[in-house]
Amino acid sequence: MGLDEPARRTVEENPQDVPTLGSLLADVQKARAGQADVARAVFAADGHPTEIHIDWLANAIDDEADYLITEYRELP
Repeated sequence: MGLDEPARRTVEENPQDVPTLGSLLADVQKARAGQADVARAVFAADGHPTEIHIDWLANAIDDEADYLITEYRELP
């Protein structure tokens, strides 16, 4: 779910553009393999990620990706 009205509309209209936890973790692995300056995931006790941090070049602007996962539910 998006945090504001434009984001919620984007999620509703383009659900295929919303990253999954699996795709975010795959991005971390790609960043590690590609020698990114930061490629880190923080996990909860049950094993799901709570934070994703990727920064390809520490001194570059606008190449960072940071995700904070605040709500998590397993699908049946």
